Amino acid sequence: MAETVASQAVEIINQIGIFDILVPFLLGAGALYGMLEKSQVFGKDRHDVNALISIAVGIIIALSWSARNFILNFIPLVIILAFFMFIMVLLAQWLGLEPKFFINIMNQPAIIIPVVLIVLVLIMVAQSGGLDFIMGRANYTGDIGIPTEDLTPQDLANPAIVLAQPQIAGTLIVLAVFAVVTYMVTQKK
Repeated sequence: MAETVASQAVEIINQIGIFDILVPFLLGAGALYGMLEKSQVFGKDRHDVNALISIAVGIIIALSWSARNFILNFIPLVIILAFFMFIMVLLAQWLGLEPKFFINIMNQPAIIIPVVLIVLVLIMVAQSGGLDFIMGRANYTGDIGIPTEDLTPQDLANPAIVLAQPQIAGTLIVLAVFAVVTYMVTQKK
């Protein structure tokens, strides 16, 4: 079977390790650098310290097998979510809603945070086996059967399985609730 030039190029990129090493490094380092620059934790105009810390964390992510696999499995979910959000905005504009409507909703944390939490919980439940997982008839991988705790390292690299663990999902929900309460208490009136 003849291979196309594009498939050969992707194969070479995979062999070099760009997707396995470089992409997780860039995502981890770039996201942390942006957060450090925005929050100014180490002081104003401390670009050198922020860059050094973000590069160090990016290298740690690139060397960590589980962190790399988690990021590589999480990227398609984020792309799909962004695609559906884009489609929803296009449909809303087609129906005549102004972009300011979405901006006003995004500025209302009392509306957007519970909606995001509900969507995340629904995604976790759906990817964990749906109603069968809730009723206890599914194991952590979503297959019908006896509940099990025998998770492999490959399972731990899958964000859907990790986020569907009751301890992790519960902790994330509790942290989100505390974040909402803290925001509402400290918000200026």
